[in-house]
Amino acid sequence: MNYSEIFPTVIGITEVTTKIPEELKSLEACKSIGNERSINSYVLDKYETLKEELEYHANEYFKEVFNPKSKDNHIYITQSWMNYTNSGGFHHKHFHPNSFLSGVLYIDVNEQDSISFVKRTTELLQIEPKSYNRYNSSEAFFNVANNSLVLFSSLLFHEVCGTNNKNRISLAFNTFIKGTIGSDQGLAELKL
Repeated sequence: MNYSEIFPTVIGITEVTTKIPEELKSLEACKSIGNERSINSYVLDKYETLKEELEYHANEYFKEVFNPKSKDNHIYITQSWMNYTNSGGFHHKHFHPNSFLSGVLYIDVNEQDSISFVKRTTELLQIEPKSYNRYNSSEAFFNVANNSLVLFSSLLFHEVCGTNNKNRISLAFNTFIKGTIGSDQGLAELKL
């Protein structure tokens, strides 16, 4: 039998080369669910070089995955914040509304750290598999390292299940599209 995969979910992972400013590790924070986040939710506005590199990678993902017809389409960062997760802490399952792509830059993590992505839809029947594969899994884990950037659809549920023996520091951000999407003839044109 031949098997075909349709409508894949794409996770982009790359390494960031811009030096991470030390002060990002200790910005003023407030409580969140399972961890703390920076009070400032536009932290990259102060770090233009880092912001430019993150937008560059987000646009590379956009070009590769969406292959936009219009050359005026591009991705820009709308919001950015720091996440501080103490040893044993977690980051609840969530997605990012009012955003197109989201990203997480890992600044200070240990070698066992990962991000978990959770399937958004539920199955009609729950059949317990003998072993898990990409067709029957409802969750996928990706290991992360310092300076690694993970990009994904903002609609994708994700979480951090628990950190081990070390505090974890990451920078998260949301994006949106500029330019014209859709078509005039298809009655779906939108100028952003």
